[in-house]
Amino acid sequence: MKKTIVAGAVLSTLFLGEKAVDAARYTVKSGDTLSKIARQYNTAITRLLELNPTITDVNRIYVGQTLTVPTTNTTNTTNTANTTSQLISPRPASTEPTNSASKSYIVQPGDTLSTIARKFNVTLDDLLALNPTITNMNFIRVGQTINVSLSWEERADAIIETGKKYVGAKYLFGAPTTRTDVFDCSSFTHRVYRENGITLPRTSREQAMVGTEVPLASVRKGDLIFFDTDGDGVINHVSIVVDSETLLHAATSTGVAFANMKPYWAPRAVKAVRLWKARFQRLHERKKRYSVLLFLLVRAHVT
Repeated sequence: MKKTIVAGAVLSTLFLGEKAVDAARYTVKSGDTLSKIARQYNTAITRLLELNPTITDVNRIYVGQTLTVPTTNTTNTTNTANTTSQLISPRPASTEPTNSASKSYIVQPGDTLSTIARKFNVTLDDLLALNPTITNMNFIRVGQTINVSLSWEERADAIIETGKKYVGAKYLFGAPTTRTDVFDCSSFTHRVYRENGITLPRTSREQAMVGTEVPLASVRKGDLIFFDTDGDGVINHVSIVVDSETLLHAATSTGVAFANMKPYWAPRAVKAVRLWKARFQRLHERKKRYSVLLFLLVRAHVT
């Protein structure tokens, strides 16, 4: 019995994973909406719905109703639901133009926000974050233009297109990230990804520490691949993957140019990172993790 109780407690904690386990009670006041309460507690509407399964209409809560809310630091103004689409690191204030990681979609007959979210493999919170003018989740109209997230393929293509416009720029070691006439390898990747809404650290060694490491044999377009050209165990070069055979980078001998992985670069590649994952892949990994935890609970119970 003791094993079962302990295992159940562990599972409860791990199953919630990214969600706060601690919760508090909140009494709805005049003028409150779920959106307002979510902002007050720095959480997502869908999180409130998960904590309050008796709410079936997001637009219907009443004064005096008691809700379960996550206990969070209300001084933190960062909404964690938004960080899933802002990758790797917070973007510092900048006057440089950046491309949005979203595109327009025209609402079709039969569409709801839920069906649109499923169609583009995003959450309702992500969709609402991209469309702050939508105040009623149950009301969108045919012909309405809304913003939806780009797929990973579209984001990768945008990365490569941005890099292509700098082909021919000269190489300069230590080039400032504000310059676009000259680059070194990491100022080039820093610039290209920043223009697509992803802020990277400045050096190749620092850039190798962000994102999710992927096997070199599994790289796909848009990934970053890192090299040790001196053979001393230290990363000293970074390139953008165009395809399994092609790189786009700023090299000392060519400046910004396309390059073939073979024969020179492939033997010197030491690491690859991916700066975003397809939404369905994140959901699959989460379900897999929960399945493992459930198995551990069952095993603890039978033993």
